[in-house]
Amino acid sequence: KAQNRRFLPRSCTCSSIEYSRNRTTMVAVEVSARHRQAVCQLFLGMAPGRMGRAAQVCFFAFVFVVALHLSISRNADVYETTPFCSPGGTCGEESDRPSPRTKYSAKSQWQYDSWFKFHAKLNASAVEFAASITSTFDNNVRNGGVQTDDDTQVSPLILLGDSITESYLGTEYGLPLKKFSDITDVLRQAYSDYPTLVLGVSGDQTQHLLWRLQNGNILPQFTDNPNSIYVVLIGTNNLGAGQLPEDAARGVIAVATYLLEHVKGRVFLLEILPRGDSFRLERICPPRCSKNSNQPFKSFMPAVNKVNMALRERVPQLSEKHGGRISLVDCSDVFVTTSSQKNSGEEVNANLMPDHLHPNAEGHHAMTKCVLDCIKEGKC
Repeated sequence: KAQNRRFLPRSCTCSSIEYSRNRTTMVAVEVSARHRQAVCQLFLGMAPGRMGRAAQVCFFAFVFVVALHLSISRNADVYETTPFCSPGGTCGEESDRPSPRTKYSAKSQWQYDSWFKFHAKLNASAVEFAASITSTFDNNVRNGGVQTDDDTQVSPLILLGDSITESYLGTEYGLPLKKFSDITDVLRQAYSDYPTLVLGVSGDQTQHLLWRLQNGNILPQFTDNPNSIYVVLIGTNNLGAGQLPEDAARGVIAVATYLLEHVKGRVFLLEILPRGDSFRLERICPPRCSKNSNQPFKSFMPAVNKVNMALRERVPQLSEKHGGRISLVDCSDVFVTTSSQKNSGEEVNANLMPDHLHPNAEGHHAMTKCVLDCIKEGKC
């Protein structure tokens, strides 16, 4: 509040925003309560004559760095410290309401930004895929194929899901990941009979997939094709984030319902795969704790089984309503533990799921065989 702007005040008010002037320069510094008094005291000693120009430059550089650090820290904390579900059990996103990643479901600023970048990349892949199958169809017609409403000569295969699906690309959030590097060969080998589009994003929950479906991941060039095939594996991350099995099941059904109402092809909905990564249960307690001991649950499997039981009850109703265009696929047996693994407390076959959550290449080979048996032979 100096009357002459050329001089700094000899006293200052330590509010959340500190203003001070040095000749023609104004510096506004946002500081936390614990830094305010220190900044004020530094300002008091900065009148011309008390401090050399070099010292003044150093001081303002220091203030800038502190402000930048505080700003970055606060932005990072939004993602790193905001739980998906509160200790009282209220979750930041609903499983059956479309949502992109938010501060609740992104674990860092990098992950938040990467999710949107990868979503845009998947949209571009969908456009390229649509163009390629349209070109294939046009060639078939020119070479003597006959276009009809029921037979478009091409059976596009669209894989929808989370990290288990994205691993077919060998990536995580679109970036190469070593542990998935050999799974790309499985995609080429197992689904060689189909033009295939992979639309999986690591960490996605049902509401994120719903949002992607409504924002560019699927296009009329393949949604209008009655021969198109949609393989969906989603929902395990809802449980991992702390949602109840009923909420997760409702989200999975919402995804299946949206597809059946917006595509003409068949939907193959996979039950949630077994998982043995029980160490992750600690971070969702509270709210998901044992009522008896108030300690983290020992296993994800009771929740996984509840979701799958709910799907078995509801999918037949969807199938009847939509002309039998949806099948529920159970590939859980593929990952059942061996006798020795079960005796040692393992919940999944670590030879096929080394990290107890994601199938490796051998696990994907077994799972794709299970899926193709359902698609080609009706063994669902």
